[in-house]
Amino acid sequence: MKNEKIDEFITTLAEISTFLIEVKHRYAEMQEQDNVEKAVEKILDGFNFSPLHGEPFAPMRDSVALKLNNNTLNRQAWTKKELSEMPFLKDMKYRKTKDGIHQFRYRRDGFNVACCSKNYETAKQKARDFIAGLKQKQREEIVVKHVNTVAYVAKLWVDLKCKQWAKQSARTYLGVLKNHVLPVFGNRSVKTLLPMDMQPFFDELSAKQSRTAEDAKVLLNGIFRYAIANRLCTSNPVAGVYVPKHARKCGKALTDEQLQRFKAIMSQKKERCLAYLIILYSGIRGAELESMTFDWEQGTFTVKNAKLKTYQKHNPDNLTRTVPITPGLYSLRSRIETEKWNYKSATLSSKLFLYWTETTVKDLRHTFTTKAREAGIDNELVNLWTGHLPGNNVTANIYTHFSLSYQIEQAKKLPIY
Repeated sequence: MKNEKIDEFITTLAEISTFLIEVKHRYAEMQEQDNVEKAVEKILDGFNFSPLHGEPFAPMRDSVALKLNNNTLNRQAWTKKELSEMPFLKDMKYRKTKDGIHQFRYRRDGFNVACCSKNYETAKQKARDFIAGLKQKQREEIVVKHVNTVAYVAKLWVDLKCKQWAKQSARTYLGVLKNHVLPVFGNRSVKTLLPMDMQPFFDELSAKQSRTAEDAKVLLNGIFRYAIANRLCTSNPVAGVYVPKHARKCGKALTDEQLQRFKAIMSQKKERCLAYLIILYSGIRGAELESMTFDWEQGTFTVKNAKLKTYQKHNPDNLTRTVPITPGLYSLRSRIETEKWNYKSATLSSKLFLYWTETTVKDLRHTFTTKAREAGIDNELVNLWTGHLPGNNVTANIYTHFSLSYQIEQAKKLPIY
């Protein structure tokens, strides 16, 4: 019984000695190898219980010395450059076995792999190849199931909305999203954002670009409504944000004095001059000019509607509109039949300033609408000619249908202004 207690005591002391050796070893890692080995030897000599248990520390001395040597080699195996290029190499532990084999071991993530060779560089290359292949495989196996950041939800929502937006609208909204919204809120969770978090952003943006602030609110409102529908968050913080309404610049009609000067300039047979007169006397959009065709015998012209909402495009009757030829267009008939006038809209606005700088192309359209209303033509009919909805009144939208003959008679009321 006495001998068993002595054995237990010796075993306990051996474990304590091992612990102290490890502590001393870690403390001395920054010192030179020779100094550390001397320190270990000193500790081992201080715990010599050979009279009680027949040199129990002799094998321990050998194992500690081997472990110390291997740890030192492991620190020297990879250079700083190698670790900077492939940081995961630090997980490959190097040792040199008693029979002179160079070995790099990886014991993580359920792996127990040894890259061995008698040649040191060959073993290192095997270790590099293993780590490179392992990390590539891990990257391929990573699947992001759900991320509730604003950027993630925005991508899903935009993918749906892009099918409904017109090209110009898509470019505008995507620019606002990329340049203004995502840099500020992209990495924020849709669950945690509050109106008080967003208000300073809108205040600053409104002071600089009020129209952009409105577009940003439209975007974020759509994103959060989509997030709520998919149960990614429970409330819409944009609902509590105040954004001042952007003051839009409305078009203006040309005065009678401006009209006379404008017509005098455009009567010259110069490039695009006739195109501007056609817009003035028809009220069409610049983007509709290229598709314009005339039926002089019937007294009408037809254009493709350039501005339709998504739901309107599903009805084939909305794709084009046929409008009566006004007296002003009849006065230009000889020029229309002999000169080039159906230019693309891309250059109409910029080229107008070569001849006229007082108003824009859109103002020509406003002038047509104004003159038609002054001539006593019904507003619903003017809207129809210019490509707008007949009105917000349900009866006007559904039950009012103007016959072509009636429209031709009404168009005769327009003077050659």
